[in-house]
Amino acid sequence: MCKPCTRAYQIPIERARNLIKKIKKGALAKFDAVKEGDVYIITNTAWPDWVKIGKAILAEDRLKDYQTYSPFRNYKLEHSVFFSDRAEAEREAHVMAELIGEKKNEWFNITVKQAKDIINGL
Repeated sequence: MCKPCTRAYQIPIERARNLIKKIKKGALAKFDAVKEGDVYIITNTAWPDWVKIGKAILAEDRLKDYQTYSPFRNYKLEHSVFFSDRAEAEREAHVMAELIGEKKNEWFNITVKQAKDIINGL
């Protein structure tokens, strides 16, 4: 692209970037305002002894996010349960899972069955 064309597009590009930043802030605020959603269990064949217990508005969408980071698409949604307050349910699940096994961020060294029992018992 020639320099005059670059200058001509520079202002609209900067405006677009600023608009995107504003949209992201607004979208995140709306996302955080939604309390209900899923608490889910995700596994990955690369770490067979670990399960992730997390929260999302829709667990299937979160799985798709994870798959984009893996060239092998080896994440698997094992289980999810809908809660009216997903953040509180996730916190409780983390506390209970940590009593059973080792914790690394939101990953726990417990079985899928143990994780399912925890989430189903909330």
